[in-house]
Amino acid sequence: MRIRHIAAAVVLAAAVLALTTCSNPVDLVEAVTVEVMKANDRYLEVVDFSPENNDQSASPTGKITLIVDRAVDMDSVQAAIQFRNVTADSDVTWTFQYFPSTRSLVVQADSYLTENHNYSVTVSGLRGTDGSRMLQTLSFGFNRLLKFSKPAPSWHTVTGGEQCAEWKRSR
Repeated sequence: MRIRHIAAAVVLAAAVLALTTCSNPVDLVEAVTVEVMKANDRYLEVVDFSPENNDQSASPTGKITLIVDRAVDMDSVQAAIQFRNVTADSDVTWTFQYFPSTRSLVVQADSYLTENHNYSVTVSGLRGTDGSRMLQTLSFGFNRLLKFSKPAPSWHTVTGGEQCAEWKRSR
């Protein structure tokens, strides 16, 4: 009797697994591999970045900083990072520096960012020197808004009849 119960439980478990896999395919090997790698800290992780997502006053220099949890494989950086001017629908050309002591990867746009344009950064496939790779893609966006705008000039007439414009600083 006990053998019949065990056999029925095994058949039932196999049927449930088969039905689940058929309607919602699951790669069990991949799922187990991911969990084992997470448990053994085998994925490179971006632990902080700037500018913040949805920042409305990003630096005009286009400096982006990524802080990672381990040393970065320099050969993976160019292919792993996409920096885009969303408003102009174009890629931003950039260079990078890596500072091992702080695990900081600094991406610098080759020219100043355009005012009032939206930008996006996507990091995917970045690898560590230990063979680790990113598990998930990091995407964030920001805007290069004007921080200060000039008020309309007030016109003066100066001696001699010439006009000049003067901008007054508002406090």
